[in-house]
Amino acid sequence: KMNKVKIYFENCYGIKKLDYEFDFNKCKTYAIYAPNGSMKTSFAKTFLDLSRKENSKDSIHENLETIRNIKDEMNNEIESESIFVINSYDEEFSSEKVSTLVANNPLRKDYEKIMLKIDSSKQSLILSLKNDVNTKKKDIESEIKNTFNKENFLEVIKELKVTLNSEIDYDFSKVDYDVIFNNKSIKFIEDSNFKNQLEEYIKLYDALLKKSRFLKNGLNHYNANKISTELDKNNFFNAKHELNLLNTQDDSRLNIKSSKELNEIIKEEKENILNNSELQKKFQSIDSKIKNTELRELREYLKEHRNYLTELVDLDSFRKKIWISLFMQKKDMLDFLSNNINETEKELKDILKEIEKDQELWKKVIEEFNSRFSVPFKIKIENQKELILGNNPIPHFKYEFYDEMGAKITSKHDLIDVLSRGERRALYLLNIIFEVKARQKDKIETLFIADDIADSFDYKNKYAIIEYLKEISEEPNFYQIILTHNFDFFRTIQGRLLSYKNIKKCLIVSKNETEIILENIEKKGLLKPFEHWKNKVKENNELYLIPLIPFVRNLIEYVSNDKNSDFKKLTSLLHIKQDTNSIKIKDLIEIYNNNLQLELKSNSFNENKLVIDLIFEVAKQISKKSNNIELEDKIILAISTRLYAEKFILSKIDNIKIKKKNQTIKLIKMYKEKFPSETENIKLLKQVNLMTPENIHLNSFMYEPILDMGIDELQNLYTKISNLNQK
Repeated sequence: KMNKVKIYFENCYGIKKLDYEFDFNKCKTYAIYAPNGSMKTSFAKTFLDLSRKENSKDSIHENLETIRNIKDEMNNEIESESIFVINSYDEEFSSEKVSTLVANNPLRKDYEKIMLKIDSSKQSLILSLKNDVNTKKKDIESEIKNTFNKENFLEVIKELKVTLNSEIDYDFSKVDYDVIFNNKSIKFIEDSNFKNQLEEYIKLYDALLKKSRFLKNGLNHYNANKISTELDKNNFFNAKHELNLLNTQDDSRLNIKSSKELNEIIKEEKENILNNSELQKKFQSIDSKIKNTELRELREYLKEHRNYLTELVDLDSFRKKIWISLFMQKKDMLDFLSNNINETEKELKDILKEIEKDQELWKKVIEEFNSRFSVPFKIKIENQKELILGNNPIPHFKYEFYDEMGAKITSKHDLIDVLSRGERRALYLLNIIFEVKARQKDKIETLFIADDIADSFDYKNKYAIIEYLKEISEEPNFYQIILTHNFDFFRTIQGRLLSYKNIKKCLIVSKNETEIILENIEKKGLLKPFEHWKNKVKENNELYLIPLIPFVRNLIEYVSNDKNSDFKKLTSLLHIKQDTNSIKIKDLIEIYNNNLQLELKSNSFNENKLVIDLIFEVAKQISKKSNNIELEDKIILAISTRLYAEKFILSKIDNIKIKKKNQTIKLIKMYKEKFPSETENIKLLKQVNLMTPENIHLNSFMYEPILDMGIDELQNLYTKISNLNQK
């Protein structure tokens, strides 16, 4: 059991060092919030290497020694099959375990027992045919199935059993198969000009056959030779019997006393027909058409076997006759196989009936997918019987796309072309679900590593994914580590899968110059940031007075309006107003006590200090921090950057009347009009307008997007804008 998984990585795809123990004893799910660029993809790729039995490495510095230890609580290496990595998206992924879902194992085992009875006789027959047929083709079974237009070899046997019970008046078992049935020969023979000449030849041949003394359409040279062989085999002439032949030309009769006499007459009649001058001309006309050097072998072969010409007019029929002739030579083996089939036929029919009735797990999987995901397509499977019976190990899916024009069956390739990014990911996830369900069915203990599995999904489909992740968390043999750079998804996982009692399973990634560190998210206060800030302020921590400014301002606007005096005062701490440089910490404490019922004591803080000075001091400290993901730090940097930007503009332009709304935008516009040549400064100020509002106003309490944004650019912008005020 993987009750604990201990990992130690060094130099794995950019992870310099990571040492952590995942404890799955009480809860089998971990959620890791990993901002882009921190380690998420490298972590997943390292596990993927183990699942594929491949070595890991450092992508940039390949000379560095790489260490990858992934062990269970007994210090044993985790087996590769026990790791399954769910990447964000992989269009080519296809679960190798789908067929185990589609096929009912007991039914397949019963079928395999029955098939074992007949398989050895079938293989013996195929091997014997392969030895006799004049071909280099390796897959004789497929060649036979294609010839008789059957998907199953046993169906061919059933048809042949009927055919061979009737009289066969030909023998083509010695035909050189490859000379006639190769692509170049077939193309030439099927040519209309050649066929026309061939038909003229056959017409004349039939006419000459009718004029033969002894041979007729019903009694050709093959039949006659067969009669001769049978008579000789049964000692007909040795017993002093005679054969009386009727000459149809003059109604005379000819007594034959030996097989030698009979064979000479047959040969003579055959040569009389083939050596006919007019027929010879027809043949020469045909022969002249086969001039291509690539057809030389066919030309020489037909010269020697002119009696095959009459068969070339229908190649499909000729091909069948060849195989029938070959099977005729193996009639005893074919009968033995046919008898085995007949003996097991009832059992097979019973199994097929069960297949029709059986509600396979794959149906539930697809129905669940179709109902849970909001996508413009539905999926069905076409070849369940073949999968169960083992005739085809690959499932064939049918995709039904529907829009305002109606529904249409399409291929996976064409379907992907019309789907959105999120819809494509949903289709990819179906294959992942198949893999998960198959592992569940086979009771395979598995650690799932999910790398941004919900990326690019809308909210409805995101919750469908969470349903599946919850099912994984409830399976006894399953464990999972869910990585995401989307804090909203991370919070949802925490609420739906882990709850607050398992808060220790919610981790956040931070890193320094030497290693990656996984910390408990609770310590960072990110799950309930507003409550965290209030608690910090209650502890008299001045820093947290600042991020509460936009939060409380929003609250006041919702419960009152923008005419409220507290609202106006807080606005003066987000924009440079006439009273900005007079608002002290004690004023801020009073606003918080009025609106948050905090009962703070202003003398517990540096109450007479100006709030704007506090903002600038704290922002300067934050600007120098590395690998910083704290929400409050981003808000403080944004507030300070915008205040510095407005302060700079106001210092350059005299007698500006402070604007009530959209102040920053209007100030930047004025600066651009007054100093059009200051292109670098204008560019910087525009960046302020683009980057800071979302961080300051918290999108009406939606703070998750701010967390997902990197802080590096904000730190860089702050530094440049603050430096403008030093010039």
